[in-house]
Amino acid sequence: MPKKPSKRRKRSARGKEPPAARRLRKLIETQREAFIAKFGREPRLSDPLFFESEAKVPTPIANPEEEVLQAMAKADIPPEFAYAVRKTGLFGFGGDKSCGPSHALPSGMLPSKSIAPCSAH
Repeated sequence: MPKKPSKRRKRSARGKEPPAARRLRKLIETQREAFIAKFGREPRLSDPLFFESEAKVPTPIANPEEEVLQAMAKADIPPEFAYAVRKTGLFGFGGDKSCGPSHALPSGMLPSKSIAPCSAH
């Protein structure tokens, strides 16, 4: 009988999940719970993570960057991340930049080597 895949999440090299990752996971779970409470169902892949609370159907928020920055502050995510989001408009919480859109970075922040296209994981 084939072995079932493990449900354990990968941890950092030291065996612990970084605090920012825990806070981000909590933020996402909070948004998921709010979505279920509002719309009475699990969110689909096409549904927005941050949605208009007054809308009758899942609708992306009008100013997502500001809402995300406020949510990051509520989740006690270090201010360096909020600064990076404000400067780049990108959300890069991991060390892997292989899937990053180098064309979206400001000219002074381009990586030293070209970024390869992402492969399916």
